[in-house]
Amino acid sequence: MRRSGQLNAAVPCDTEVIEFDSPWGAQHSGVLENFAQAVLNGTPLLAPDSDGMKGVRLANAILLSSWTCAELSLDFDEDELLGMLNERIRGEGKFAERV
Repeated sequence: MRRSGQLNAAVPCDTEVIEFDSPWGAQHSGVLENFAQAVLNGTPLLAPDSDGMKGVRLANAILLSSWTCAELSLDFDEDELLGMLNERIRGEGKFAERV
């Protein structure tokens, strides 16, 4: 009998490779390839860190909006976000609070 989380090495398993015609994910591999070329060869970045930070800010605004049940703009109060995040971290009791 196999218990959850354990692999019986005596039982062979097959590997199946599935290829899709969909472009989903291709943009990520392209950005990673571009990043490697930027590090190795000085190629200009397709997605500079400022673009990534916009996505992080949007995600943080979504979290804060859902926690406060309020509509807010992207220039939200970062201290409020940090305070509410730390409340949740303390409640979970698994990780150190953020500063």
